[in-house]
Amino acid sequence: MNRKRKSWGLVPCLCCFTSFYWTSSQIVYDIRAQGSNPLLYQPGVEPIMHLDQATFADTVFDPTKTNAFLVEFYADWCGHCRAFAPFFREFANLVNNWRGVVQIAAVNCADNFNGQICRANGIGYFPMLKYFPRTSTNFGDAMLIEASHSGSNLRDQLAGKILNEFNHFQFLDWPNLRYIEVNGQTRFEDLWQGTLPSATFLVIVFEQFESVGAQMILDMYPFLGMLKINSFPYVAMFKRGDQQSIFMDHFCLQLFDSIHKGQMPSKKIMKEASGPTNVSASSRAGLQFPAGRLRRLLKKGNYADRVGAGASIYMAAVLEYLCAELLELAGNAARDNKKVRISPRHLQLAVRNDEELNKLLAHVTIAAGGVLPNINSVLLPKKTNESSVG
Repeated sequence: MNRKRKSWGLVPCLCCFTSFYWTSSQIVYDIRAQGSNPLLYQPGVEPIMHLDQATFADTVFDPTKTNAFLVEFYADWCGHCRAFAPFFREFANLVNNWRGVVQIAAVNCADNFNGQICRANGIGYFPMLKYFPRTSTNFGDAMLIEASHSGSNLRDQLAGKILNEFNHFQFLDWPNLRYIEVNGQTRFEDLWQGTLPSATFLVIVFEQFESVGAQMILDMYPFLGMLKINSFPYVAMFKRGDQQSIFMDHFCLQLFDSIHKGQMPSKKIMKEASGPTNVSASSRAGLQFPAGRLRRLLKKGNYADRVGAGASIYMAAVLEYLCAELLELAGNAARDNKKVRISPRHLQLAVRNDEELNKLLAHVTIAAGGVLPNINSVLLPKKTNESSVG
Protein backbone atom coordinates (compact mmCIF):
# COMPACT_ATOMS: atom_id res chain seq x y z
CA MET A 1 0.00 0.00 0.00
CA ASN A 2 1.39 3.39 -1.04
CA ARG A 3 0.52 5.43 2.07
CA LYS A 4 2.49 8.31 3.59
CA ARG A 5 3.66 8.01 7.16
CA LYS A 6 2.32 11.20 8.67
CA SER A 7 3.88 10.86 12.10
CA TRP A 8 7.51 10.78 10.93
CA GLY A 9 9.58 13.39 9.21
CA LEU A 10 12.75 11.98 7.68
CA VAL A 11 15.33 14.63 6.98
CA PRO A 12 18.11 14.01 4.42
CA CYS A 13 21.40 15.43 5.64
CA LEU A 14 24.31 13.73 3.92
CA CYS A 15 27.87 14.78 3.29
CA CYS A 16 31.43 13.67 3.90
CA PHE A 17 32.84 14.27 7.35
CA THR A 18 35.42 16.57 5.78
CA SER A 19 32.88 19.15 4.63
CA PHE A 20 30.58 19.82 7.56
CA TYR A 21 31.30 23.45 8.29
CA TRP A 22 30.86 26.63 6.31
CA THR A 23 33.96 28.05 4.67
CA SER A 24 32.67 31.59 4.21
CA SER A 25 35.41 34.00 5.25
CA GLN A 26 33.89 37.18 3.84
CA ILE A 27 31.81 38.01 6.92
CA VAL A 28 33.50 40.71 8.99
CA TYR A 29 32.60 41.10 12.66
CA ASP A 30 35.23 43.60 13.81
CA ILE A 31 33.88 46.62 11.91
CA ARG A 32 32.56 49.11 14.46
CA ALA A 33 29.26 50.80 13.60
CA GLN A 34 29.26 54.55 13.12
CA GLY A 35 27.83 56.67 15.92
CA SER A 36 28.78 57.83 19.39
CA ASN A 37 26.67 55.61 21.66
CA PRO A 38 28.12 52.53 23.39
CA LEU A 39 27.40 49.08 21.93
CA LEU A 40 25.97 46.09 23.80
CA TYR A 41 28.11 43.65 21.80
CA GLN A 42 31.85 43.72 21.22
CA PRO A 43 32.98 44.05 17.58
CA GLY A 44 35.48 41.37 16.63
CA VAL A 45 34.74 39.28 19.73
CA GLU A 46 31.17 38.06 19.19
CA PRO A 47 29.77 36.64 15.90
CA ILE A 48 27.40 39.59 15.52
CA MET A 49 27.63 42.03 12.61
CA HIS A 50 27.15 45.70 13.59
CA LEU A 51 25.00 47.61 11.11
CA ASP A 52 24.18 51.32 10.99
CA GLN A 53 22.45 53.93 8.85
CA ALA A 54 25.24 53.84 6.26
CA THR A 55 25.55 50.06 5.89
CA PHE A 56 22.08 48.58 6.59
CA ALA A 57 20.38 48.81 3.18
CA ASP A 58 23.49 47.98 1.13
CA THR A 59 24.10 44.89 3.28
CA VAL A 60 20.64 43.47 4.02
CA PHE A 61 19.09 44.29 0.63
CA ASP A 62 22.14 43.44 -1.49
CA PRO A 63 20.72 41.52 -4.50
CA THR A 64 23.92 39.45 -4.84
CA LYS A 65 23.92 38.11 -1.27
CA THR A 66 23.31 34.39 -0.67
CA ASN A 67 22.18 34.57 2.96
CA ALA A 68 19.30 35.86 5.06
CA PHE A 69 19.70 38.24 8.02
CA LEU A 70 18.38 38.23 11.57
CA VAL A 71 18.76 41.70 13.08
CA GLU A 72 18.27 42.85 16.66
CA PHE A 73 17.18 46.47 17.03
CA TYR A 74 18.08 47.67 20.52
CA ALA A 75 18.81 50.77 22.59
CA ASP A 76 21.93 50.73 24.73
CA TRP A 77 20.12 52.48 27.62
CA CYS A 78 17.21 49.99 27.62
CA GLY A 79 17.08 47.69 30.65
CA HIS A 80 15.19 45.03 28.71
CA CYS A 81 17.88 45.07 26.02
CA ARG A 82 20.65 44.68 28.57
CA ALA A 83 18.82 41.77 30.18
CA PHE A 84 18.30 40.19 26.75
CA ALA A 85 21.90 40.69 25.57
CA PRO A 86 23.39 37.53 27.21
CA PHE A 87 20.75 35.35 25.55
CA PHE A 88 21.24 36.97 22.15
CA ARG A 89 24.99 36.54 22.55
CA GLU A 90 24.49 32.83 23.38
CA PHE A 91 22.14 32.46 20.40
CA ALA A 92 24.65 34.07 18.00
CA ASN A 93 27.29 31.56 19.06
CA LEU A 94 24.85 28.64 18.74
CA VAL A 95 24.08 29.49 15.10
CA ASN A 96 27.53 30.68 14.09
CA ASN A 97 27.92 27.63 11.81
CA TRP A 98 24.80 28.74 9.92
CA ARG A 99 26.45 31.94 8.67
CA GLY A 100 26.46 30.70 5.06
CA VAL A 101 22.64 30.72 5.25
CA VAL A 102 21.84 33.44 7.79
CA GLN A 103 23.88 36.26 9.33
CA ILE A 104 23.21 37.63 12.83
CA ALA A 105 23.40 41.42 13.12
CA ALA A 106 22.44 44.28 15.45
CA VAL A 107 21.56 47.98 15.23
CA ASN A 108 21.72 50.46 18.13
CA CYS A 109 18.62 52.63 17.70
CA ALA A 110 19.57 54.82 20.67
CA ASP A 111 22.25 56.41 18.51
CA ASN A 112 20.98 59.48 16.64
CA PHE A 113 22.98 58.36 13.61
CA ASN A 114 20.64 55.35 13.21
CA GLY A 115 17.36 57.18 13.80
CA GLN A 116 16.23 57.11 10.17
CA ILE A 117 16.93 53.41 9.60
CA CYS A 118 15.13 52.45 12.83
CA ARG A 119 12.07 54.52 11.89
CA ALA A 120 12.06 52.94 8.42
CA ASN A 121 11.99 49.50 10.09
CA GLY A 122 9.03 50.54 12.25
CA ILE A 123 10.78 49.87 15.54
CA GLY A 124 8.18 50.46 18.27
CA TYR A 125 9.84 48.75 21.23
CA PHE A 126 13.15 47.27 22.34
CA PRO A 127 14.54 44.78 21.78
CA MET A 128 12.90 43.90 18.47
CA LEU A 129 14.12 41.00 16.32
CA LYS A 130 13.44 40.88 12.59
CA TYR A 131 14.20 38.14 10.07
CA PHE A 132 15.04 39.45 6.59
CA PRO A 133 14.76 36.64 4.00
CA ARG A 134 17.46 36.20 1.40
CA THR A 135 15.13 37.71 -1.21
CA SER A 136 14.39 40.86 0.84
CA THR A 137 14.34 44.07 -1.17
CA ASN A 138 12.68 46.46 1.31
CA PHE A 139 11.84 46.88 4.99
CA GLY A 140 8.35 45.40 4.57
CA ASP A 141 9.78 41.96 3.73
CA ALA A 142 10.98 41.43 7.32
CA MET A 143 9.29 39.04 9.77
CA LEU A 144 9.19 39.44 13.54
CA ILE A 145 10.81 36.91 15.87
CA GLU A 146 10.01 36.76 19.58
CA ALA A 147 12.87 38.03 21.76
CA SER A 148 12.90 34.94 23.96
CA HIS A 149 15.27 34.78 26.94
CA SER A 150 16.59 31.43 25.71
CA GLY A 151 19.33 30.86 23.17
CA SER A 152 17.91 27.47 22.16
CA ASN A 153 14.40 28.90 21.70
CA LEU A 154 15.74 31.67 19.47
CA ARG A 155 17.62 29.00 17.52
CA ASP A 156 14.39 27.01 17.07
CA GLN A 157 12.52 30.08 15.81
CA LEU A 158 15.26 30.91 13.33
CA ALA A 159 15.38 27.33 12.04
CA GLY A 160 11.65 27.50 11.35
CA LYS A 161 12.03 30.70 9.32
CA ILE A 162 14.92 29.25 7.31
CA LEU A 163 13.03 26.01 6.66
CA ASN A 164 9.96 27.88 5.42
CA GLU A 165 12.08 30.04 3.13
CA PHE A 166 13.92 27.04 1.70
CA ASN A 167 10.68 25.12 1.07
CA HIS A 168 9.38 28.12 -0.88
CA PHE A 169 12.46 29.00 -2.96
CA GLN A 170 14.56 25.77 -2.99
CA PHE A 171 17.90 27.61 -3.17
CA LEU A 172 20.48 25.38 -4.86
CA ASP A 173 23.41 26.88 -2.94
CA TRP A 174 21.75 26.22 0.45
CA PRO A 175 21.87 22.87 2.24
CA ASN A 176 19.12 20.49 1.20
CA LEU A 177 16.45 20.92 3.89
CA ARG A 178 13.68 18.96 2.16
CA TYR A 179 11.89 16.17 4.01
CA ILE A 180 11.70 12.83 2.25
CA GLU A 181 8.55 10.76 2.10
CA VAL A 182 8.60 7.10 3.06
CA ASN A 183 5.89 4.77 1.80
CA GLY A 184 5.32 1.06 1.48
CA GLN A 185 7.44 0.86 -1.70
CA THR A 186 10.51 2.59 -0.26
CA ARG A 187 13.63 0.40 -0.08
CA PHE A 188 16.64 0.90 2.13
CA GLU A 189 18.81 1.64 -0.91
CA ASP A 190 16.44 4.46 -1.94
CA LEU A 191 17.52 6.50 1.08
CA TRP A 192 20.98 6.92 -0.47
CA GLN A 193 19.66 8.43 -3.72
CA GLY A 194 21.04 11.87 -4.48
CA THR A 195 24.08 11.48 -2.22
CA LEU A 196 27.67 11.86 -3.31
CA PRO A 197 29.58 8.62 -4.01
CA SER A 198 32.16 9.78 -1.47
CA ALA A 199 29.56 9.90 1.32
CA THR A 200 30.35 7.05 3.71
CA PHE A 201 27.83 7.55 6.48
CA LEU A 202 24.09 8.19 6.56
CA VAL A 203 22.39 9.90 9.52
CA ILE A 204 18.62 9.80 9.94
CA VAL A 205 16.74 12.18 12.22
CA PHE A 206 13.27 11.05 13.32
CA GLU A 207 11.26 14.03 14.49
CA GLN A 208 7.68 14.95 15.21
CA PHE A 209 6.47 18.54 14.72
CA GLU A 210 9.98 19.93 15.31
CA SER A 211 12.82 21.52 13.33
CA VAL A 212 15.68 19.49 14.83
CA GLY A 213 16.47 17.95 11.45
CA ALA A 214 16.88 21.34 9.76
CA GLN A 215 19.07 22.53 12.62
CA MET A 216 21.26 19.44 12.34
CA ILE A 217 21.76 20.01 8.61
CA LEU A 218 22.59 23.66 9.16
CA ASP A 219 25.03 22.77 11.92
CA MET A 220 26.91 20.06 10.03
CA TYR A 221 25.91 20.49 6.40
CA PRO A 222 25.40 17.03 6.81
CA PHE A 223 23.61 13.09 6.84
CA LEU A 224 19.22 9.45 6.78
CA GLY A 225 15.82 4.42 7.66
CA MET A 226 13.26 2.43 8.64
CA LEU A 227 13.61 1.83 12.36
CA LYS A 228 11.08 1.51 15.14
CA ILE A 229 11.54 4.87 16.83
CA ASN A 230 9.14 5.69 19.67
CA SER A 231 10.62 8.94 21.02
CA PHE A 232 11.68 12.13 19.28
CA PRO A 233 14.08 13.63 18.27
CA TYR A 234 16.26 10.58 17.52
CA VAL A 235 19.43 10.02 15.46
CA ALA A 236 20.63 6.90 13.66
CA MET A 237 23.91 6.51 11.71
CA PHE A 238 24.62 3.95 8.98
CA LYS A 239 27.63 2.84 6.98
CA ARG A 240 27.20 2.45 3.24
CA GLY A 241 26.17 -1.07 2.26
CA ASP A 242 25.22 -2.02 5.82
CA GLN A 243 21.58 -1.96 6.92
CA GLN A 244 22.56 -2.32 10.58
CA SER A 245 22.99 1.08 12.24
CA ILE A 246 26.42 1.71 13.77
CA PHE A 247 25.00 4.29 16.19
CA MET A 248 21.56 5.17 17.57
CA ASP A 249 20.55 7.50 20.37
CA HIS A 250 18.56 10.58 21.31
CA PHE A 251 19.60 13.79 19.58
CA CYS A 252 21.87 16.22 21.46
CA LEU A 253 23.98 19.17 20.33
CA GLN A 254 27.23 17.68 21.66
CA LEU A 255 27.13 15.11 18.85
CA PHE A 256 28.39 17.72 16.37
CA ASP A 257 31.34 18.77 18.49
CA SER A 258 32.50 15.14 18.78
CA ILE A 259 32.33 14.56 15.02
CA HIS A 260 34.04 17.87 14.23
CA LYS A 261 36.97 16.81 16.44
CA GLY A 262 37.27 13.54 14.52
CA GLN A 263 35.69 11.41 17.23
CA MET A 264 33.10 8.84 16.24
CA PRO A 265 30.21 9.18 18.70
CA SER A 266 29.46 6.22 20.90
CA LYS A 267 26.54 5.37 23.12
CA LYS A 268 28.65 6.18 26.15
CA ILE A 269 29.69 9.58 24.77
CA MET A 270 26.14 10.52 23.96
CA LYS A 271 24.86 9.54 27.39
CA GLU A 272 27.58 11.54 29.08
CA ALA A 273 27.01 14.53 26.80
CA SER A 274 23.26 14.52 27.28
CA GLY A 275 23.75 14.95 31.03
CA PRO A 276 21.41 13.75 33.76
CA THR A 277 18.06 12.38 32.69
CA ASN A 278 16.19 14.24 35.44
CA VAL A 279 16.05 17.81 34.18
CA SER A 280 14.00 20.32 36.14
CA ALA A 281 11.07 22.13 34.60
CA SER A 282 12.90 25.41 35.16
CA SER A 283 15.97 24.20 33.23
CA ARG A 284 13.86 22.97 30.32
CA ALA A 285 12.21 26.40 30.13
CA GLY A 286 15.53 28.24 30.48
CA LEU A 287 14.53 29.77 33.82
CA GLN A 288 16.32 30.14 37.13
CA PHE A 289 13.22 30.45 39.31
CA PRO A 290 11.97 27.14 40.83
CA ALA A 291 8.99 26.30 38.64
CA GLY A 292 8.61 22.91 40.35
CA ARG A 293 8.16 24.56 43.73
CA LEU A 294 5.54 26.89 42.29
CA ARG A 295 3.74 23.91 40.78
CA ARG A 296 3.57 22.20 44.17
CA LEU A 297 2.18 25.36 45.78
CA LEU A 298 -0.43 25.76 43.06
CA LYS A 299 -1.60 22.18 43.54
CA LYS A 300 -2.25 22.79 47.24
CA GLY A 301 -4.60 25.73 46.70
CA ASN A 302 -8.33 25.66 46.06
CA TYR A 303 -7.59 26.88 42.52
CA ALA A 304 -5.66 23.71 41.59
CA ASP A 305 -8.39 22.61 39.18
CA ARG A 306 -8.38 25.95 37.38
CA VAL A 307 -4.74 26.23 36.36
CA GLY A 308 -3.11 24.55 33.40
CA ALA A 309 -0.01 22.39 33.33
CA GLY A 310 2.13 25.31 32.21
CA ALA A 311 0.91 27.76 34.86
CA SER A 312 3.97 27.28 37.04
CA ILE A 313 6.31 27.93 34.11
CA TYR A 314 4.53 31.16 33.20
CA MET A 315 4.46 32.27 36.83
CA ALA A 316 8.17 31.50 37.26
CA ALA A 317 8.96 33.48 34.11
CA VAL A 318 6.91 36.46 35.34
CA LEU A 319 8.53 36.38 38.77
CA GLU A 320 12.00 36.09 37.26
CA TYR A 321 11.32 39.06 34.99
CA LEU A 322 9.87 41.16 37.83
CA CYS A 323 12.78 40.43 40.14
CA ALA A 324 15.36 41.20 37.45
CA GLU A 325 13.60 44.43 36.49
CA LEU A 326 13.02 45.51 40.09
CA LEU A 327 16.56 44.77 41.22
CA GLU A 328 18.02 46.55 38.21
CA LEU A 329 15.99 49.70 38.87
CA ALA A 330 16.56 49.51 42.62
CA GLY A 331 20.27 48.98 42.03
CA ASN A 332 20.37 52.10 39.89
CA ALA A 333 18.61 54.02 42.66
CA ALA A 334 21.14 52.75 45.20
CA ARG A 335 24.02 53.66 42.92
CA ASP A 336 22.64 57.16 42.36
CA ASN A 337 22.53 57.62 46.13
CA LYS A 338 26.07 56.20 46.48
CA LYS A 339 24.87 53.27 48.59
CA VAL A 340 26.44 49.81 48.58
CA ARG A 341 23.23 47.99 49.56
CA ILE A 342 19.71 48.10 48.21
CA SER A 343 17.34 49.21 50.96
CA PRO A 344 13.52 48.99 50.97
CA ARG A 345 13.49 52.71 50.16
CA HIS A 346 15.26 51.99 46.89
CA LEU A 347 12.67 49.33 46.06
CA GLN A 348 9.90 51.83 46.73
CA LEU A 349 11.55 54.38 44.45
CA ALA A 350 12.03 51.76 41.72
CA VAL A 351 8.34 50.78 41.81
CA ARG A 352 7.10 54.36 41.98
CA ASN A 353 9.20 55.60 39.06
CA ASP A 354 8.31 52.75 36.69
CA GLU A 355 4.85 52.87 35.11
CA GLU A 356 4.43 49.10 34.67
CA LEU A 357 5.75 48.18 38.11
CA ASN A 358 3.71 50.94 39.76
CA LYS A 359 0.49 49.59 38.24
CA LEU A 360 1.31 46.06 39.32
CA LEU A 361 2.73 46.74 42.80
CA ALA A 362 0.98 49.98 43.75
CA HIS A 363 -0.87 48.33 46.66
CA VAL A 364 2.01 46.14 47.83
CA THR A 365 3.48 47.05 51.21
CA ILE A 366 7.29 46.98 51.33
CA ALA A 367 8.75 46.65 54.83
CA ALA A 368 10.62 49.72 55.99
CA GLY A 369 13.58 48.00 57.65
CA GLY A 370 16.46 45.78 56.67
CA VAL A 371 18.55 45.52 53.50
CA LEU A 372 18.89 43.13 50.59
CA PRO A 373 22.44 41.69 50.58
CA ASN A 374 24.38 39.99 47.78
CA ILE A 375 23.74 42.60 45.10
CA ASN A 376 25.53 42.05 41.82
CA SER A 377 28.78 44.00 41.83
CA VAL A 378 27.86 45.67 38.54
CA LEU A 379 25.05 47.51 40.33
CA LEU A 380 27.30 48.78 43.12
CA PRO A 381 29.09 52.16 42.86
CA LYS A 382 32.83 52.09 42.37
CA LYS A 383 34.82 52.68 45.54
CA THR A 384 36.74 55.95 45.70
CA ASN A 385 39.54 57.08 47.98
CA GLU A 386 37.14 59.35 49.86
CA SER A 387 34.61 56.61 50.55
CA SER A 388 37.31 54.17 51.61
CA VAL A 389 38.80 56.72 54.03
CA GLY A 390 35.43 57.66 55.43
